[in-house]
Amino acid sequence: MIPALAEAGKNTRNVMELMYKISLIGLYTVLILMIPVYGVSDNDWNSDNVSYARFYMVNATALPGDTLTVPVILSNADSVAGFQFNILPELPGIEIISIESGERIESLHGWNVYSKQRYDGAYKVIGFDLDGVGIGAGDGAIVALEMVIRNDISHGIFRIDFSHQVLSDNFGNIVPSSVDPGYVSITDKDVVFTCLPDTLSSRDASKNISILMSNSTEVAGFQFDLVDSADIFQVSDVHNPFGSGWDVQSNELGNGKVRILCSNSSGGLIPDNSVNDLILTVQADSNAQSGTYPVYFENVIVSDSNAHAISAEGIGSTIILDNTLLTLFDLLSPENGTMLNYSGNTGDTLDFLWEKSGSPDGLPVIYKVYIGASGYGLIPGYFTSDSEGSDTSFTLAISELVERLESIGVQSFDSVGVNWYVFAGDGNSNRRSQSIFDFGIQISTGIDLLDRTVPEDFSLSQNYPNPFNSTTTIDYAIPKTVPVQIIVYNILGQEITVLVNGLRTPGFYTCRWNGRNQQHDQVESGIYLYSIRAGRFSRTAKMILLK
Repeated sequence: MIPALAEAGKNTRNVMELMYKISLIGLYTVLILMIPVYGVSDNDWNSDNVSYARFYMVNATALPGDTLTVPVILSNADSVAGFQFNILPELPGIEIISIESGERIESLHGWNVYSKQRYDGAYKVIGFDLDGVGIGAGDGAIVALEMVIRNDISHGIFRIDFSHQVLSDNFGNIVPSSVDPGYVSITDKDVVFTCLPDTLSSRDASKNISILMSNSTEVAGFQFDLVDSADIFQVSDVHNPFGSGWDVQSNELGNGKVRILCSNSSGGLIPDNSVNDLILTVQADSNAQSGTYPVYFENVIVSDSNAHAISAEGIGSTIILDNTLLTLFDLLSPENGTMLNYSGNTGDTLDFLWEKSGSPDGLPVIYKVYIGASGYGLIPGYFTSDSEGSDTSFTLAISELVERLESIGVQSFDSVGVNWYVFAGDGNSNRRSQSIFDFGIQISTGIDLLDRTVPEDFSLSQNYPNPFNSTTTIDYAIPKTVPVQIIVYNILGQEITVLVNGLRTPGFYTCRWNGRNQQHDQVESGIYLYSIRAGRFSRTAKMILLK
């Protein structure tokens, strides 16, 4: 609700309850950002007090027809007073039937957890403390997911993804956080191996394929034979996902069989409820024909710490050999895990570099660069590489990159990974880079800082142009370091989207709105309100969208 309505509340609980009830009228809910700031002085905000947190779902094992409850864990180093995340649409054969408070917060006074299925099938989960006290540092279940496993589901390992995670502390500040996927293994065994389907070309020097391993009990070692009856694939290496002390080897046995062996000479164990990815580097016979080739498991043996056998199964798949594919290539820079420091200089640029691919027919290869943000999807469209798409490089102004990421809903870059990959095409076929790289952006002076002078007072300017039909700009001034929120509402007071949410140092700033809501959908023409809250300062203005 807009600040003018919030001022009607005389205490924290009344304000929070009023805001929550009004927010249920529409689809626009970002409740964790509603922790009140009334009665808190500007000096109480501490920009140096930054904490980090992690969401993850506990892996589970089930059988067709089962109903199970799976906890979602929050591990936080400092106090948390609100959270939200999305659970992506349920997988075929797995249905979420309820979402409740987890044991860590279910007995705490003031805490509420709500969930709602969105238009795209995803579930939005919101939790907040009406008392504004929050929970201290710790590790435990904040949400419990009740799932039904359908009777017709096949055995295998199924991934459940989470996105759009946001945490706030007691003062409404965003807490940087990350989220990991969870896995549900459908099996009647203690251990299951699943080979994931993949596609490669006989012209590839090598290609990585994945075998997921899920174990509900501790494992001391294992072996299995992976078989392709056509005998066209050779395994040259296997990645060790278990860390130091573990020895993982591959040995070609002939007749299309490769044996994978894993052991630990120091007595280490693979923890129970683990899911690991055994990545095999393979190459296809250069004379093999295009087609679909089955792969399956034989001689699956798993042992515990007493050298006793553990029940296990291997679930095969198919590998597609497509010799019309372009040659395999990969990304070079910015490297995976890179952190970029951006000072707000409009002249700062970022170079994207990747390896060269080749056409099987000798045709020119054109490259397209796709960029997105973890949990927010891709920036619409693509970027063409230099020299009209033929070069293996592309240069982009960081200011444009930040603006384009904001257009898909990214507001705080502290906890968002930017991902990128490249598609190569020759007019007959396309091929994606072997990897998708992630990098971060560290904003050092505010992504929307206009100049380095310090204003005397807080201010919010009229947007321009107004009316507008695509994008409008809003200027604002901040005389002291405070958390700042700028939120767009419709005429009913329902929240549309959050334009700014984070700490700002003294200066003149600008932000933009592209006429889209928090779900990135275009909103209707009409009158909209935009409101700033900066410390104890608040102001609201009108703007008109014409489409």
